[in-house]
Amino acid sequence: MILRFQGPSALSDFRRSKLLADLRAVEPAVAELSASYVHFVETSRDLTGPEQQKLMDEFTARLT
Repeated sequence: MILRFQGPSALSDFRRSKLLADLRAVEPAVAELSASYVHFVETSRDLTGPEQQKLMDEFTARLT
């Protein structure tokens, strides 16, 4: 089983604004930009709902 966890933003506000401005200089129709970390966890067996929630809670707690 492979679980996917959404992580925090990969760009600071400053970097995102700069990159967005650079992209708009090339293509003015670019409306927004976002980037975030994604973490994948492979387990040796299928996890139950409560086990998945416990893993998600632990993962989230370590990000803050």
